[in-house]
Amino acid sequence: MKRDILLNIIFPPFCLICRKFGSLICKDCVRALITVDSDICPYCEKMSLLGLTHPKCVRRNGVDGLISCYMYEEKLKKIFWEIKYSFIETALYELIKIIPSIALAKLFSYKKLFSPLIIVPVPLNKHKHSERGFNQSEIIGRYIAAHINDPLHTRICKRIKNTLPQARIKDKRIRYSNMRNAFAIVEKEKIKGSTVLIIDDVWTTGSTIKSLAQECKKAGARKVFAFTIAR
Repeated sequence: MKRDILLNIIFPPFCLICRKFGSLICKDCVRALITVDSDICPYCEKMSLLGLTHPKCVRRNGVDGLISCYMYEEKLKKIFWEIKYSFIETALYELIKIIPSIALAKLFSYKKLFSPLIIVPVPLNKHKHSERGFNQSEIIGRYIAAHINDPLHTRICKRIKNTLPQARIKDKRIRYSNMRNAFAIVEKEKIKGSTVLIIDDVWTTGSTIKSLAQECKKAGARKVFAFTIAR
C-alpha cells in the first residue's frame, strides 16, 4: 500500500480516456460510460429477461445466457486496449470497482435458478499470459466468485490454439474461424452435470465465449452462461 502511494506521488496517474490527472478512470469518464439498460439474447440480440437465450435461439452446445455491465463504446475500447496491450493491470481493478450491483444481482439469479455454479475464466495461452503478466478474465472472475460465493476454477480448461487477438480482426467469419477448436476441457468430471459461468472482459461477436461454451457442453455441462464487463 505504501509503495502504491509513493508511486502515485512520483508518477501521478492520469485518466486513460481524457488524460486528466488523478486516477486511471476519472469520475467524469465513469459517469459517461453507457450502462447496459436491457439484457439481450446472445444469438438474436433481442431483449431477453436476465439475458437468457430465447427458446427458438437455443443451440445444443451454445451459450444459455449473457450478462454484461456496459456498452462497448469508444471510452471502454480505450481502457481495454491499454489493459491488454500496454499491460496496465491496475486499470482493470478500477473497472471492477464500478461493476453495477444490478449485474451482480442477476448473477445471483443464475445461481438461484441453476445451482451449482462453476465459474470459469477464459484462459490465455502460455505465451500471451507470460507477455502480459496477468489474465484479465481471471482477475474479473476472482471478483465475481467472491461476491456470489462460488469457487473460481482456473484449471478446468486451457487454450490449446495460439489465436490471433480478436480485437484486431474485423470480419465476423474470420473471428469464428480464429477461435474454432481453441480450447480443451482438462477436468471434465468437475463440469459434468453442472452449470458453468464463463467470465471474460468483452463480448463483441461472442466467438471466444461460444467456442469455450461448446467444449463445456461437450464435456457434459448442463447449462453455460457468460458474464462480461462490456458488450
